[in-house]
Amino acid sequence: MKSLSRGLPNIEGPITTPWHFAQRIAFRFVFTFFILFGPLFIFSVASAVVSLLPIPSLGHAVDGARAAIMHVWEDGFWSAVTQWIGTHLLNLPRSSVTPIRHGTETVYWWTRQLSLVLLSAVTTVVWSVLDRKRTEYRKLHDWFRIYLRYELGSIMLTYSAQKIFQVQFAPIGSTALSMMLVPLGQLSPMSMLWRFMGASAPYTIFAGLGEFVGGFLLFFRRTTTLGALILIAVMANVVAMNVSYDVMVKTSSTTYLFMAIVLVAPDLMRLADLLVLNRPTTPVDLTPPFSHGRGRRIRIALQTIVIVGITWKELHGARTLHRMLSSSPRSALYGIYDVEQRIRNGDTLSAADTTFFPQTVVAEFAGQFPGLGAVRIDTSAKRIIVGPQDRDTVTYGALPDTAHLLLTGRLNGDSVRILLRRREIFLLRPFRWVKDSAFRWWGPPEISPREM
Repeated sequence: MKSLSRGLPNIEGPITTPWHFAQRIAFRFVFTFFILFGPLFIFSVASAVVSLLPIPSLGHAVDGARAAIMHVWEDGFWSAVTQWIGTHLLNLPRSSVTPIRHGTETVYWWTRQLSLVLLSAVTTVVWSVLDRKRTEYRKLHDWFRIYLRYELGSIMLTYSAQKIFQVQFAPIGSTALSMMLVPLGQLSPMSMLWRFMGASAPYTIFAGLGEFVGGFLLFFRRTTTLGALILIAVMANVVAMNVSYDVMVKTSSTTYLFMAIVLVAPDLMRLADLLVLNRPTTPVDLTPPFSHGRGRRIRIALQTIVIVGITWKELHGARTLHRMLSSSPRSALYGIYDVEQRIRNGDTLSAADTTFFPQTVVAEFAGQFPGLGAVRIDTSAKRIIVGPQDRDTVTYGALPDTAHLLLTGRLNGDSVRILLRRREIFLLRPFRWVKDSAFRWWGPPEISPREM
């Protein structure tokens, strides 16, 4: 039975088979686009390899060289191209196409993306005219495919490591507890997404593992198509979330999805034959460059060093950042409290009187307790020692219902008695297979499911 893939010349087929005109144009455009998109990737590879060596100064030198060239590339070349296209072709005021350091999706950023597409298109036209007699680019495609595999693979390992070690989406409770007090309606869609992801560490890690597996498989020729198919599924979901929640990295995530599609494209006909049309297909030649003798040994050694370097750099970097972010010790009285009663020198103060003690207390980090200032908490004696000179002492204790905290003692020379109620933070509830009869999936008792 004739294979569907025989209808079009395979770009990985025999060297004598010419490519169609559309294939040559598409390759020239895609090649130019991605070379212009990430020309400094070689410095990322060098930095990853150097990270394996116990020579910090060498790593700093590579990073410094990359930063210097990036400055010339972005602030010199792309700034000039973007401003020219913005002012001459789009008739935009020069001030709107001035580089902005914070955030993407500004007028400058979108103009830069359009400039990338236009410059790639112009280069494709010039290349097609000058090289019009060339019928195929199999050798160049082979090297370009290697470049694209390693670039996308390293990018995916970066994002996956940040998810696996919960750096990109910090778990609920590890970030500022005061963010729990922000009303839902005041959160931006992006903030909502970040809290949604941070609410479940297992789901965030699962999402990171999908990116890691897909990205890591790209490092090997035999598993490139499988890895790219995984990344198409993963990145399609990421792009959908970025668009739906207005996350300011829509263009970059869409470009990564495009990279994965480009890597799968040579095998689309073969996949259609196998998975859809129930037709036989033929294997492709996966023989790598330098596949014999000393060249093969050098290639395998370099490939191993690069893969180990990239993987180590991303995982170690994310793990180090995670440790740094989670190094601040929690308060022994960690939680959010609402004041129900304030008594000072025997007088009960009104709820509106917050000059003496705040209405809401967020106890997060050790050494601080809002309303008391700098403190030391003696958990064995259940005492809060206030002030740098231990000027005051407040005794704390939980009431029988465990939801309340009672502070008694002296503060700023006054006798105080403060009753606080701890808020139950439903997002911090541990996972349970079996729910008790009192479990309320919609939230605290004052909220009705009809209000959801």
